[in-house]
Amino acid sequence: MCRPTDDGTGVDNFCVQSCENPDACGQGMGPYVPSNYSCIDGGCIFDGCSADAECEDVSPGTRCVPELSKFCLQPCAVPADCATGAGAAWDADNFACERGVCIYLGCNDDRECDGEQVCQAPT
Repeated sequence: MCRPTDDGTGVDNFCVQSCENPDACGQGMGPYVPSNYSCIDGGCIFDGCSADAECEDVSPGTRCVPELSKFCLQPCAVPADCATGAGAAWDADNFACERGVCIYLGCNDDRECDGEQVCQAPT
């Protein structure tokens, strides 16, 4: 089902699993268990992780900081700890280190993109 999202990714809508209640939602592991979903208008909406232990199940070393993100986050001391090596849009100047976890800030300009993409702020 196509449902609106407010997850901060800049994507307005996502295809989600249909449901009658949250028991039909999730993948059954880590933070992706039914208790971390809501069933809204017949579609599963991820509410977010609820504990570090959930994050450990799917990505060892990551942390759950619900006030910063719905998703499990990589720990850091400085933004350079967050760089993934996946290209210019994923190096240290694209991250902040807040409360000891990496927060992706997005691309800085078109030069960081792969040539087929452009850097655009979420709408």
